[in-house]
Amino acid sequence: MRGRGARLALTAVALAAVIGSANSGLPCGASAATANSDRLGTAGPAFSEGSQGLAGAEAAPSPDAGNEAGDTVGAGDSVGAVGWALSPANGPLGNNRPNYSYLSAAGGVIEDGIVIESRSAATLRLKVYAADAYTTPDGLLDLAPAAEPPSDAGAWISFGAPVAGAEWAPEASSAAGGGETATGAEAWPGQASVEVTIEPSGAVTVPLRWAVPADAAPGDHAAGIVTSLIEDASAGAVQVDRRLALRAYVNVSGELTPGLTISDLRVEAEPSANPFASGTITVSYRLTNTGSARLVATERIAVAGPFGWGGRDGGAGEVLPEILPGSFLSRQVTVAGVFPLFRTTATVMADAVAVGLGAEGAPASAERAATVWTVPWLWLGLALVALSGAVWLPVRRARRAASADGGKTGLTEAPPAP
Repeated sequence: MRGRGARLALTAVALAAVIGSANSGLPCGASAATANSDRLGTAGPAFSEGSQGLAGAEAAPSPDAGNEAGDTVGAGDSVGAVGWALSPANGPLGNNRPNYSYLSAAGGVIEDGIVIESRSAATLRLKVYAADAYTTPDGLLDLAPAAEPPSDAGAWISFGAPVAGAEWAPEASSAAGGGETATGAEAWPGQASVEVTIEPSGAVTVPLRWAVPADAAPGDHAAGIVTSLIEDASAGAVQVDRRLALRAYVNVSGELTPGLTISDLRVEAEPSANPFASGTITVSYRLTNTGSARLVATERIAVAGPFGWGGRDGGAGEVLPEILPGSFLSRQVTVAGVFPLFRTTATVMADAVAVGLGAEGAPASAERAATVWTVPWLWLGLALVALSGAVWLPVRRARRAASADGGKTGLTEAPPAP
């Protein structure tokens, strides 16, 4: 399982950040040397959020003073005011798209492009590549480490030679639009990654091509189109890596199998310090998307004693973050107002619907229950005292009565002898 690392924040405007700055207290875009990470910072670069209608993701300029206009910023150079923006290229696939989303048959070919616009006073050198995407346990969208070769959708993407400007668009005959898949098979000098140089306030478009394998599994596949500015700090310092990415989804046609499972269910009881008050139940579990479609689930947790006594609900109707196929969420919910009734059962229910292109509304659900001892020790102690009293008092009275009768018998005189 991948380490959690830093996370992709789904924000309306994605800010460029030094990796790890969210944990170190550095401001976004700070150029202080920080331990290198292969993931994007929580407060830093992010996929653009389609539901928020973004035209692209943007890396904000660093607040630091630095390079003169015309200097080149890249590996081995100091970074001044650095920033850039990303957006899908306009063309037959659509205009002003927030991200990439396609329908494709297995074996299909899709041509598209990514526009990179400089927000810097210095020339930028960036590396463009693709990486697999997944959902983190806390519900954020993240990318595989840069050093990890992609094995799913990220491996299907290759890049062509950069084109100056933002006006390039794929040919209509080789683009997939309206849910159809292009099948252009002309020679393509694609590479797994390319380097681009962008003049101050300039723009370039990098053509990209998806080659969906003939044996690709039906369902949703996710990746990120990543741009990376890497600065090699001075000798003895650590490397700084700034990244910005756009999300990309491909739904491979075929039979969808939405699936959801609940595992690692744990229930813990916490009694109140006040013996006359209710306590809490904490429910922890893992919700895994075991199917082939992106899912958004609604959570409900029901807690009750024997025969349904003292029933309480927790997390009722809460909509959880989207889960990509093969990913999972780690959930923990605390339910208050639970009285100890010896045995308490917590039931977790999750109802999900598919949200991927071409799979909207397909259902999936899961349910699991676990129990925990919730002994009311005070009331049990009082009951034992009462029971002991109910048994001991009659015995004591009987003994007293017997003792009194025995004493009277001992005072009776024997009759005189004849």
